[in-house]
Amino acid sequence: MGMTLEQRLKEQSRILHEKNVQLVNEIRERKKAEEAIKQMAYYDVLTKLPNRALLEDHLKQEINRTERDGKLLGILFIDLDHFKTINDTLGHTVGDQLLQAVAARLQQCLRKYDIIARFGGDEFIAVLSKATDSTQIASLTQRIIEALKIPFELASQKLYITSSIGIALYPLDGSDVVTLLKHADTAMYRVKELGRNSFQFYEPEMNKRVTEFKQKGTALCEALERSEFFLEYQPRVDIISQRLYGVEALIRWRHPEWGVIYPNEFIPIAEDIGVILPIGEWILKTACEQTIQWQKAGFHPVRMAVNLSVRQFRQHTLQQLILQILKESGLEPKWLELELTESDILKDTANTVATLRNLNQQGVSIALDDFGGYSSLNYLKILPVNTVKIDQGFVKNLPQNDDDVQIANAIIALAHSLKLKVVAEGVETKAQLEILKKLNCDLYQGFYFSQAVSPEKIAGLLTRQAARTV
Repeated sequence: MGMTLEQRLKEQSRILHEKNVQLVNEIRERKKAEEAIKQMAYYDVLTKLPNRALLEDHLKQEINRTERDGKLLGILFIDLDHFKTINDTLGHTVGDQLLQAVAARLQQCLRKYDIIARFGGDEFIAVLSKATDSTQIASLTQRIIEALKIPFELASQKLYITSSIGIALYPLDGSDVVTLLKHADTAMYRVKELGRNSFQFYEPEMNKRVTEFKQKGTALCEALERSEFFLEYQPRVDIISQRLYGVEALIRWRHPEWGVIYPNEFIPIAEDIGVILPIGEWILKTACEQTIQWQKAGFHPVRMAVNLSVRQFRQHTLQQLILQILKESGLEPKWLELELTESDILKDTANTVATLRNLNQQGVSIALDDFGGYSSLNYLKILPVNTVKIDQGFVKNLPQNDDDVQIANAIIALAHSLKLKVVAEGVETKAQLEILKKLNCDLYQGFYFSQAVSPEKIAGLLTRQAARTV
């Protein structure tokens, strides 16, 4: 039998309902897909923050609004200092987790009508709206800097980071999105050049300096291949006998156009662009080979001091690298001294201590540079230190400044009680040398005896020293 009219109507109603449900589901799925596309187009996948495209749209709107309101608009270019080191040493998974945590913390720092976007890599852009003056923007920027200093607890460890922030103001520093972002970026590079962990407002004269900064970065990437680096050696002298005890290796860069460039001008750039590791390896290798050359020439062995950066200490292979260089050069470990500063230790204490202990057990000496900071005493307790170097800031005003005399005296007495040698840096006058003698300092280095010189001049010093002992 065929279907009754009532049955046919029910069946048609059922089919129509199914089609309607299918249509609703298709519309819902299409909306989800459109939303996903929109999310991918305008939001960063990792941090869920607005991306560059949405940022630029927002900035255009804020520029128009600010023009009507007659207020200031602050564009902050935020870059995380040494972020590449975290990726290199702890892996990209931890790096991604840190970026997510940074994004969340940045959002907490801002007001409800401000915006924070991920610009790319470890760079963020904050747009501070409705500002009455630059002081208000500076205050908000400092809040961000202080917030990012608080350690992040990730991967069962505390990670310490700092930030460099450049600020451009609308309408003072530009009238369009491209110009404002460029000028904020320029100001950020100026912060890096000055030492990081701070902020700077854009100034027109920064353009030339930042251009030079970037040019040096490009040239540094080729400097090793072109053999443009060379080492000079500053003598370290026994304060009583005036005999050469050791030398400190100091890198120089001889550029074909710019001439000789000193490390304070290019090492921060090398660290920033990630070429400090191959440069540091070259310094270690060259210094060890030079020490062996002096020994093979028949001179009495001298200790070679080499500065290491925090990025080198974060290398998991640093110990193997140093021991391999010693083996290949033929230098005994006892003739190598590694220098590090308190600021380097602060950035990765646990890994640094483990590495130094292992190297010290192999016979390598360890020196704590710029001794005298607030945490120095604690480092003497946890590190396998053989030598401390008095910060030249305490030597500069000897013997006129009584406070510096007392500080130097305390450092020397403490070090001797722990059976450590003491080196005074930056000795430039006879008066400074005489007071250090009275305080029983062991060694000194500085222009009073000699500036850093070529290997040949060190050989000449060793020759004259040997002649005096005959």
